[in-house]
Amino acid sequence: MKRYSATILIFLLSGLIAQAVMTPVIPYVSKGHKTVGDVFTYRYELPALPAIPSISLSFQDPSGNEDVLVLTQSVTSKKNKTVFEAKVVSFKVGVINFPTADIFGNAIDAVAVTINTVITTTKNIKLQDDVPPYQDYSDLLLLLLVLILIASGAFGWVKYQEQVKLRQTILTPEQKHDRWAEACKYFTLTEMPDNVKEYYVKASEILKNIFKIESDLDLLDLTSEESKELLKHRPAAQQEALLACLDSADLVKFAKYYPDPNEFLEFEKTALVFLKAHEPKQAEEAQV
Repeated sequence: MKRYSATILIFLLSGLIAQAVMTPVIPYVSKGHKTVGDVFTYRYELPALPAIPSISLSFQDPSGNEDVLVLTQSVTSKKNKTVFEAKVVSFKVGVINFPTADIFGNAIDAVAVTINTVITTTKNIKLQDDVPPYQDYSDLLLLLLVLILIASGAFGWVKYQEQVKLRQTILTPEQKHDRWAEACKYFTLTEMPDNVKEYYVKASEILKNIFKIESDLDLLDLTSEESKELLKHRPAAQQEALLACLDSADLVKFAKYYPDPNEFLEFEKTALVFLKAHEPKQAEEAQV
């Protein structure tokens, strides 16, 4: 019994000695008026330690401060000290308590921080002033006028471009005849060109353009079959010759057909038959 009492006495004395030699550390909390959502700093410094401790600050249960968020925390070792620092933000008002800790014989004191509401009770907040109804509409009228001017300018520009395009498409009798003469010259080759497909593609466009100048019918985006359907309702001079040329051009363009020299010469001959039937009138003839 005496030996057991002595053991208890030695244990109590060891605890008292350990408490006596522990070094108290008072944490630092950044100054300023702290409100909900404000970020503030919590830090403390320890003397140089034999190893960098793993310190983790949290506010989960049972502390009751689960609405306190630790944004960042770090432990750094400098020359003669070890520093722990954390960035903290609270989403609740009232007192939050930072816990105590024992780190290598250093007793970290408890710290309490009071978090206030965003609006302090010392200020009289006037949420709405007595402002008369808005009656000055000059800015709105100016904005409306600017928008009308911009819209009018854009409309005028579009109409101007349409007129320019229309003037470019209206040809004089001399211009029509010059284009017709250039078209006839295209079909005067005596031998097949090296690039047969390119020749037939351009030939089809030339014949359709001449036909459009004389008849105002646009066949440029139509196939030979579609052109036949259109010409059933709008017959034209030597339209058989035109359709024969368009058929031949489609075979070369889409079916990769390669004509022989005789077929090539017959294609040119047929094209000239159509063109001669659609020679534009000269300026003198147009006046008569």
